[in-house]
Amino acid sequence: MDQLPFELLHWICNSFHDTKDIQNFRLVNKTFAAVGAEHLLPDVHFFLHEDSFKRMKAISEHPIISQHVVSLFYEADIYDDLMMGFVEWESHVDLRSYVDLDYAYVPDANNDERAKRHERRMVEKFNRTPRHQLSKAELRKHYHIYQSLWQQQKRLQETDQDLAFITDAMKHFPRLRSVVMSFGFWYRTRSEAVERAFKEGLCYLPGDSPYNGWTEGTRQLKVLLEASLLSDTKLEAVFAGSISWQFFRLDEDIMTKMISACTSLTTLNLMLSTGRDEDGDELGVEASWCRDFMRSGVLRSFLECFPNLRHLEISFDVSDGPNDCFPARLGDVIGDDYVWPNLKGLVLGHLDDASETQILDILKRHRSSLRHFGIDAMALNPGSSWSSLLSKIRDVVQLKSACICGSISTVDAMGLPKEAWNITPLDIAARDEERKKLEDFVLNGGECPLKPDNMDFR
Repeated sequence: MDQLPFELLHWICNSFHDTKDIQNFRLVNKTFAAVGAEHLLPDVHFFLHEDSFKRMKAISEHPIISQHVVSLFYEADIYDDLMMGFVEWESHVDLRSYVDLDYAYVPDANNDERAKRHERRMVEKFNRTPRHQLSKAELRKHYHIYQSLWQQQKRLQETDQDLAFITDAMKHFPRLRSVVMSFGFWYRTRSEAVERAFKEGLCYLPGDSPYNGWTEGTRQLKVLLEASLLSDTKLEAVFAGSISWQFFRLDEDIMTKMISACTSLTTLNLMLSTGRDEDGDELGVEASWCRDFMRSGVLRSFLECFPNLRHLEISFDVSDGPNDCFPARLGDVIGDDYVWPNLKGLVLGHLDDASETQILDILKRHRSSLRHFGIDAMALNPGSSWSSLLSKIRDVVQLKSACICGSISTVDAMGLPKEAWNITPLDIAARDEERKKLEDFVLNGGECPLKPDNMDFR
């Protein structure tokens, strides 16, 4: 086994999809252990908790593992800006999570009346059951844990310890090229590590509340990019969401630093939040304010600071209906004449005031390099047509893939929907046949699947 070439051992490690496989691989012998260490933690995950920062520090000080870290994933959720009192906290203890009641019935429309009566009784029993079965003493114990966790997060941010920890770690990761910052559930569902770290506080991190005067995710992204600048990390990829649109309202000197941290970018993926209501249910409550601000061209100018981009994705987290306010116009994101010479992939979401000519011109300017184009919810101007636009794309650029999804519409002169279809988003597997048909039409032509008789909004 010791005689196997190192190239083969590295190839084997690259084929593993689970960290446990690499851990088992390292148990074979010293040679396997040394090679496996290089593949053990290419992606380091951390969050706003002292134990998480200590873990990242330990990784950064490891002589082998630290040299092969290529990506950081910052799960940036935080508690509310104000600490809850005991009564309010108790009301927020996760519903049903601590109820000692096994209720796993799934109603079936085909059940007989006896089964349905049993289901109704179980539902009534479930609804009468308290949210938890903890004594006041136990609640007080967990509330004190919540207070400690809240104070810890506040201390880490108010004293800039988060910036210091991240900067120091980055200095020890010479191959670091990518950062992912997820706020709320943008990038993936909340990790088990975060759940464990905050579980004893019996109160989930809300994920989208302001903190110390900062709006959703802006401080966390600022810290992450500033740390990369201070550590002289040459970032090539940044994925961030959902980040408040007000990130672009930061002071000019701060934005200059943010741009300097990203001068080497080849991949940028931003999901911009336009606010939620107090219950966190309704999206886009700040969409009209965002729209007014984006008219200044600040986002467009920001993107034009990165001429080496190969993959660009910009979207907003608003509702998909054709009557909803769009947070930005297409021209607020992509200028009329700017070109990214090496752009291979472009995805735009939740934009309006777009015309066939404008979109085709963007594709034409990038025809030498662009191979993927995506739209996730967009409204076309009067005089434009989706079937006309999609049929012309293949004559302008030779794409290898395309994705048209979300609410796509065309408005009339009064701004009302003239045509509209709701194509299932990528993160929903159901009805993906619609997307496949649209992609096939864009790439190969044929009959357009978008027709007046299958519109979703009339």
